[in-house]
Amino acid sequence: WELPLARVVVTSGGAVTVTDDRAFMAWAGEVPGTSIGTDQLKDEGVTAAKIDNRSRSFMVQHTGGWDFTNDADMGYSTSGQAGLPMTNSILCYVYGNFIVPSDFVSGLTVTPVLRDAATGGNIYAANATYYGACSESYAFHHTDPSFPLLTYSAVDLTAGTNDCILETSLTSAAIGDIVLLVFSRDGTNILDTTDRVDFVGWVVSYTADM
Repeated sequence: WELPLARVVVTSGGAVTVTDDRAFMAWAGEVPGTSIGTDQLKDEGVTAAKIDNRSRSFMVQHTGGWDFTNDADMGYSTSGQAGLPMTNSILCYVYGNFIVPSDFVSGLTVTPVLRDAATGGNIYAANATYYGACSESYAFHHTDPSFPLLTYSAVDLTAGTNDCILETSLTSAAIGDIVLLVFSRDGTNILDTTDRVDFVGWVVSYTADM
């Protein structure tokens, strides 16, 4: 067998040109040494099932809050506070919004994040979501079984930590849905035993298509 490795051409003027004639072989299942671009992939060759980690998360900040006990705006976070302060002995609501991302497939959850800087103890709280597409009711879907009321429960907090509590699943969510988030603390209830709590925001998690 004759296996050419290179061709050498010498001109009358003494110029030498060497051309590499080697052809590299790849075994079945191997990727050749040359780079591969998207135009070299088979149609539908990359699927969601072949991607190891399709988990996505992002943070939603509050847009404001209301103190129903004193009929007053809760304002915003200030220096020395880790989030929007939810003080003891008041009933208050905190609000936020987001849109379901375009790469969403399944498993959308919303989890409030709190920081109890001093005492720990129980917070008597509720986490609810309301969602629908454009031109639908803002509460076309909702997650609270007591809708339009809120379902409260006592949750133990640990001082000095990020307390991620009351995770809620949006089982009917679809791409493009506009989600209204509502977190409430009823500090007037006897089951609420902690002091001031700072509301950080909501962690939104889901499985993406790619």
